[in-house]
Parts: sequence; structure tokens; C-alpha cells
Amino acid sequence: MLEHLGNGHRCTVGYRGTLDVLFAIGNMLLAADEERTHALVHRWREGGDESF
Repeated sequence: MLEHLGNGHRCTVGYRGTLDVLFAIGNMLLAADEERTHALVHRWREGGDESF
């Protein structure tokens, strides 16, 4: 995460820090699920394996 701007000023302790970390993890999970869903849809459209 060192290549991201502003990471040195990121709060990761206390109530606010915990919320920020949880939101970051949640956003990563949502992004991963979205990528997986798009891949499945494209595979289905191309006539690939229909088992999800």
C-alpha cells in the first residue's frame, strides 16, 4: 500500500481507524465480487460453462 497517495496519513487506530479499516476491507470484498461476477457473465455470454 506504499504506492497509494496519502497512506502515510491514514488513521488505523481507535474507533475511527477501525471503521476506516473495516470500510477498506468491505470495499475490497465488493470489488472482488464485482470482478468475479463480470467474469462469470462474460463467460456465460460467450457460451462457456454454464455452471456457476
